Amino acid sequence: MAPPARTADLHHRRVTVLAAPPDDVWPWLVQIGDGRAGWYSLDLLERVIGLQGSLDGWRSLDRIAPELQALDAGDTVPLGRGAELVVATRDRPRLLEFHHRSRIATTDLALVWRFALRARRRDDGDVLTRLETTTSMWAGPGRTRAVALQLLLGPGHRVMEAAMVRGLRRRVERGTSPTPAD
Repeated sequence: MAPPARTADLHHRRVTVLAAPPDDVWPWLVQIGDGRAGWYSLDLLERVIGLQGSLDGWRSLDRIAPELQALDAGDTVPLGRGAELVVATRDRPRLLEFHHRSRIATTDLALVWRFALRARRRDDGDVLTRLETTTSMWAGPGRTRAVALQLLLGPGHRVMEAAMVRGLRRRVERGTSPTPAD
């Protein structure tokens, strides 16, 4: 399920630093998904658009769930409303990449959503995580579809992803859950 060979119609990159090592970030990241841990985002808005929430109900999990830690390349993660993300790459604790293809009305849509984690050591010896999220989307042929993708999906995805990163940061930096073995 490789992405199209042409340049993405929409490409977005976000870099943030989390005050925890990648091994502490990974368990939170690997359990995301609708009906799994949720998206750590805007729970009420997720509910309004028809997402299921998490194992604990409509709010995203505030704990690491051991039963959600097994995730391998080829596995699927619910995106919502019957759609799925396919795990394309899983390299613990450095890289998690999802691919998705669907058809909306008469337009084919492809998505690559990538989370790259890199350890950074501070001067005081503490290890931080540089988290880079990259989203690339392709619409079916035609410039009109590409523009529609940028105008309709781009802003919404950016808002939800920014909220997700804030929610992830809050959970990771709270540091109350131990890292389960993988």
